[in-house]
Amino acid sequence: MLKSILFQTTPRILMGAGVLAQTAAEVKRLKAGRVLIVTDKGLVAAGIVSRLESVLTEAGIRWTRFDEVEPDPRFEIAVRAVEAAKSEKAELVIGIGGGSPLDIAKVCAILATNTQPVSELFGIDMVPEAGLATILIPTTAGTGVTFGGAASTNIVFDATGAMTTPAGDVTVSLALTNGATAPLNLSWDFYNAGVSHGDVTGFSSASGTTFQYQDGYPPGTLRGISVGEDGVVTASYSNGELTPLFQVALVDFPSYDGLTKMGRNLYAESINSGQALPGVVGNGRLGSIAPSSLEMSNVDLAQEFTDMIVTQRGFQASSRTITTSDQMLQELLTLKR
Repeated sequence: MLKSILFQTTPRILMGAGVLAQTAAEVKRLKAGRVLIVTDKGLVAAGIVSRLESVLTEAGIRWTRFDEVEPDPRFEIAVRAVEAAKSEKAELVIGIGGGSPLDIAKVCAILATNTQPVSELFGIDMVPEAGLATILIPTTAGTGVTFGGAASTNIVFDATGAMTTPAGDVTVSLALTNGATAPLNLSWDFYNAGVSHGDVTGFSSASGTTFQYQDGYPPGTLRGISVGEDGVVTASYSNGELTPLFQVALVDFPSYDGLTKMGRNLYAESINSGQALPGVVGNGRLGSIAPSSLEMSNVDLAQEFTDMIVTQRGFQASSRTITTSDQMLQELLTLKR
């Protein structure tokens, strides 16, 4: 029989642009005077944490930063975060960052008020004392995507519709799992040598996507192979891609008459012909390539006709000889009778 399970969700969620500025008001609503900020050094270097610290400072809220969180953090990091919370007498924990800082912030809030071993706190209703108040500020979107270190990026246009912000290319970082190397950084190519491509514009009209250029191809299968006049063999694919595979080589010899006849219109290199000199179409004395063409016969027709006439004459002479011999035999038979 299935037991009843109680799910308790976060009682308050704030979303929207500029919501970070409301953090101080939330801290005061929770009646906390001392705050421990749990994050990592990457977000500190990106300047995201300093924005939160400025909001708290302007509101007169005392804060302490713990930025030793690492990806897939060890339990020792949570212990050090708890020690920081206790030493500063924190009344509220703010976790800002991706999954790791937020997880450490939650563990820190629980362990700061409970002295039992962690193994005794797993399960439903196993935490005897309520943890410290907690505010979690995620900086990743979806599966762990950041834009220049932030969860989002603003795009601003001037009166002519040209993009003015961001002022440079944006690095998109993807947090990969399952053993993949992380993060995977991609450059959102807005500019070329400081000049905007004009890919993103803002006009007083309905939003739409206009294809401008493409530097890749969808998957395709091989459809055919062709040879150009330069001897380059090109493969054509169903996605429209044409890929040069290799180039047909031609060979020249110092002496053509010195080549060894192999039969069936084939010749081989010899001492008299000299060493083969490979090259490509149009290089030096090398000839050309006529693709998709049928080669005509290279037989000397005049010589062949002459040989045929000589053979025919010889056949006719042989026929007359046989006829003469037959007539002589007939005469001998007649004389005998």
